[in-house]
Amino acid sequence: MTKVHKLLVLLPKDRTLTGMLHSIQEDGQIAFSAPCRGKADNGRAVKENNPERKPVLPYGDTPSGRYKMTSPIPLQSNPRLGRWFIPMKGMTGDAAAAANYGRTGLGIHAGRGDDELIATYGCVRLRDSDMDKLAALLGKTKFTIEVMDI
Repeated sequence: MTKVHKLLVLLPKDRTLTGMLHSIQEDGQIAFSAPCRGKADNGRAVKENNPERKPVLPYGDTPSGRYKMTSPIPLQSNPRLGRWFIPMKGMTGDAAAAANYGRTGLGIHAGRGDDELIATYGCVRLRDSDMDKLAALLGKTKFTIEVMDI
């Protein structure tokens, strides 16, 4: 079996729209795809002095760029985050700028079921069932994450 070596998250510049997450194998083939969301919660962004949801500032939309190697972390069932969390620590682009501005806790997670992909505090959200499939596919392998604006 070919291992996944990269998660590619394609997010529209208009973050009110849904994007796509793809897991890319070493041979370049897509192993898994799922719709995702990278929009920050408007109310929380305003409360935290980021009403424009600027990605480099805390509580903004998901920052684009490359993130460090990581692997899924199991969580106790959490209605806000789901059963899995994939941490994201920025290395390039807005992701690195966000890290320099003190953004922490970014990641890929589910939570809120399989209905609408609601906003987060700046993470990438998947549906619960898609996150479970992705975590099973990834296992404990290490991979990079790249978030691109499209």
